[in-house]
Amino acid sequence: MTRTATLLLFLLSLITGPVQAGTAWTVEESSRLGFVATQGGAPVEGVFEKCEAEIAFAPGDLANSKVSVGIEIASVNSKSKDRDDAIISPGLFDVSKWPTASFETTLSADWKMAASKPTRP
Repeated sequence: MTRTATLLLFLLSLITGPVQAGTAWTVEESSRLGFVATQGGAPVEGVFEKCEAEIAFAPGDLANSKVSVGIEIASVNSKSKDRDDAIISPGLFDVSKWPTASFETTLSADWKMAASKPTRP
């Protein structure tokens, strides 16, 4: 499964439920965006504790369905202060210049996801 599809499935699992088909779905405020990285050959799990997501999904109108995610990079928590400091440092995400990250994707009629290219504000 592609990373993009995995992200969509994760985000859809956070939804409290659609108001109506084709309207925005609600992502609970207590939701967190998790990740798994590799450090020294071992998996490292972490979360971005401050994120928001907007999901608009209508099975009958995929062209207008999309997922948008915003992440506050400094909210990273990998259960290691040293590792978190390295993640937000100029050597990696450089939160002094790029404090947030965003992701947006849309769906096509054949249900394949078309992820937008990452952009810096």
